[in-house]
Formats: sequence, C-alpha cells, structure tokens
Amino acid sequence: MRQSINHPDYLIQFMPEYYSDDPQIIEALNDPGKKEAGFEMLVRKYYRLVQVTALHVTNNPVLCMDITHNVFLSIWKMKSYQTIASWPAYLVTVTQNEARKQWKKSSSEVELKVPEIEEASQSLQIDTKIDIQNALAELPPQGRQAVRLVYLEGLQYADAARQMGIGIKTLETHLSRAKSILNKFWNTA
Repeated sequence: MRQSINHPDYLIQFMPEYYSDDPQIIEALNDPGKKEAGFEMLVRKYYRLVQVTALHVTNNPVLCMDITHNVFLSIWKMKSYQTIASWPAYLVTVTQNEARKQWKKSSSEVELKVPEIEEASQSLQIDTKIDIQNALAELPPQGRQAVRLVYLEGLQYADAARQMGIGIKTLETHLSRAKSILNKFWNTA
C-alpha cells in the first residue's frame, strides 16, 4: 500500500472546483425530502476525488472501486452532515481510512487461509511450512523481522517498531515491501 497523503492538495491542484463551499449539498442531505438529490450532487461532484484518492493509496483499480462504493455508502448511512466543514478533506480522510481497512481485511483473509491448508494433510503441512520458510528467506532482514514480529508474534505496530528501533511508518514500509515480495513468491511458485 502506498503511503497516504493527509491533505487533498495533491489532488486539488488538478481539480480546483473542489475548493468551493457546499452548503447546498449539506442542506439537501439534512432534509429528508431532498436527501437523495443532495447525495446525487455529492456523488457527481466528488466521485472522481474519492476514486483517484483510493487509486493513489492502493494502486489497485479493482480495490479502488470497492473503496469508492464503501465511502459513499457510509456517507449515505450518516444521520447528520452538519459537522463536515470541508467535503474534500473529509472525503480524502474517509477514503484513506477505508483503503487501510480494506488492506487489513485482505491481509487477514490471507492469514485465515493458512489454517485451512494445515488441516489438509501431514505431507501438505510439511510442504506448506517449507514454502513459508522459503518465502521468508526471500525477504530482506528488516522485512523478515517485521513480518515475524507483527504476523507471527502478534505484536502491535508500535511495539514491533520500538523493538526494531525504527519508526512506525518505517515498519509499515518494511511490511508493505515484504507483502509485495511474498505475493510475487507465491504467485510464481
């Protein structure tokens, strides 16, 4: 996963219309009779912003579409829209959070498949363990240590980073690179 951007300026430089204030959208969303029209205005104006943000964060067009859908679905389900001061900033933040959630979900799905493999048979277990050992051997030392601490020992990012003597963002970078290497390893194996 790419490093997230905390401010929409990287997108707004290409889309200056997003700087405009949106009281009519908030007003329509808060009126039950106009909520659907307000939501349509919101989607028409900000769909591209959400989609480009999701693609920038994940670099995955398929996942980007799921994230975009989930972001707008969560907005539709909201009870009040009065606390949103800036739609672009809010949407970028919600999109980045949804991307992280989807990324973690896809990571945990991979982890959930391991017990299924281990139950298959004794010989398959041995082969799987050898494959995992071979895959981990492909990782650089920092990536291998990060994977061991976070995924095998179950440490929180902060604890693993502290134990490795690095920052959390650096740990996330090592984990991201390790996942990329492991995905390539298993896709070619």
